[in-house]
Amino acid sequence: MARVMMSWFCVSLGLLLAVADCFGQRVDPDRAEYVVGERVVLQVGGAPGSGTDWVGIFPVGAPSSGEALYWQYLQGGGEPSGSGPSSASLRFLPMSLPKGEYEARLFFRGERVTRATAHLRVVEAGPDDAPAPRGDLTVLCFNIWVQGARGHGGLDEVVRVIASTRADLIALQECNAETLGRVLEGLRADPFYADAVASARTSIISRFPIIEEYTGSGLRGSGVRIALPDGLGEPGEHVRLFNSHLTPYPYGPYELRDGKTVDEVLDIEQNTRGREMLNILAHLVQHRAKGSALTTFLVGDHNCPSHLDWGPENADQNFDTVLAWPVSTLLHAFGFVDSYRAVQPNVLKDRALTWSPGYPKGQLDRRDVHDRIDMVYHRAASGRFLEPVQAYVLDRDPWPSDHRAVVVSYSLSRTRLQRSDP
Repeated sequence: MARVMMSWFCVSLGLLLAVADCFGQRVDPDRAEYVVGERVVLQVGGAPGSGTDWVGIFPVGAPSSGEALYWQYLQGGGEPSGSGPSSASLRFLPMSLPKGEYEARLFFRGERVTRATAHLRVVEAGPDDAPAPRGDLTVLCFNIWVQGARGHGGLDEVVRVIASTRADLIALQECNAETLGRVLEGLRADPFYADAVASARTSIISRFPIIEEYTGSGLRGSGVRIALPDGLGEPGEHVRLFNSHLTPYPYGPYELRDGKTVDEVLDIEQNTRGREMLNILAHLVQHRAKGSALTTFLVGDHNCPSHLDWGPENADQNFDTVLAWPVSTLLHAFGFVDSYRAVQPNVLKDRALTWSPGYPKGQLDRRDVHDRIDMVYHRAASGRFLEPVQAYVLDRDPWPSDHRAVVVSYSLSRTRLQRSDP
């Protein structure tokens, strides 16, 4: 009788353990949809706390026996332990997955039996098609990636991307004089750009006359003065457009990812991109002989984020770091407005990641850190009205660059002011 009771007890205990393994198992993502490059946070529960319970992220339909795209134990990281938590909040950062459908799967005790799943959708950072401009004047910033030669569709697709935006002022990076001429030739096939002109020294294209060029020895930027047509702005009004491409490496977010402190990264920034932007401001933008009182657009691939995107509300996307990036704080101190953030101020709703769709698109480095580094700033002349009313990041298939394009439309008149959707 004792043996029967003991046998019954063992069977019951085994059933209870099996039921416990099946009770309350869950994997809950913090949102239903993620932009390419955003971190993913999963709330996990119902695990036995073995120290080898783990969560993996797989393409939808991929077998659990295969390699996970990303994974970690419930205690975090890739090191097992003798015991661990039964529930956890797991953050996957960096997260560098192309557009697609994925599953987060919970496993117990280092096994490959799926205990709970959650669906994850990854979408592009911007619209596939450029919306019609809503303002009076539209500015495009676009790094075309080594003369437009390396991405899908090549230089022909670069031209199609530019033309689709109906931008009036176009600033291109990684674009030499020969490539600029080919881009301009392609654009002029479109009646909208039939009269467009280019400054080969600055990689700028304008639908309106370029009156003057601004350059300087050793500066990582240059610019032009442009005459606006009648009916746009004040009669005979001129504006300035500066195009910059700051030093790419060492890249601050990568340095943080790899263990450098905030102070170390700030020192790098101040001695590279911060110094470069200060030189641009001193020798070009603030120079009286170069029309410092004119309305100015300052754009470019700055190869560093904005402090507006690295505040406390967004720290969990940025290695739990709040960082006053020197270039953006410097420009704000000189009266420049981050045009994109003026239209889209909520960084939690609109990350606007311009780096990177992949190189080429869809081929992403698993450890990459995605950020907004392609910028459009503006500063209105004294007494002049200038308001950004539309701003978006453009990305579509095919895509010819390792950067996404940034487009901002402005109203130059209160009577014609149009606002973008909230």
